Amino acid sequence: MLSQRGITLGHRIAAAHPDAVALAPGPAMLQVGMTPQLDAGLLVRCLDTLHVPGVDAVLGPGTGGGRWALGLLPASCADTGARTRAAPRAVDHRLAALPGLSAMWAARMPP
Repeated sequence: MLSQRGITLGHRIAAAHPDAVALAPGPAMLQVGMTPQLDAGLLVRCLDTLHVPGVDAVLGPGTGGGRWALGLLPASCADTGARTRAAPRAVDHRLAALPGLSAMWAARMPP
C-alpha cells in the first residue's frame, strides 16, 4: 500500500498508477472505494489473480452497483492500447476513438 499524494482527487488518482509501478513494476490495482473489510490478504489475492495466464484485469464489484477495485495490466506494455481497444469490442460494445494524448505521469504532480 502507498500513501496518496496530490492536492485534488484527480491528482491523487493520476499519481497512483505511476507511483505503484515505480515501486513494483508490473500489474497495478487501484482501490477506489471506502471498504473497511478490505485487508492486505485480499489485495494480495487480487494482484495474484492478475498474474494468472489469460487474465488481463480484475474487478471488485460493490454491493451498491459500483466497484471497490480495478486491477489492470501494466500500462507501459507495447500492446496495452490494442488489448484495451479489443476488450469492449469483444463484448459487442461500439468503440469511438478519442485523440491520442501523452501519458499523465509525464506531467509534474504536486507532492
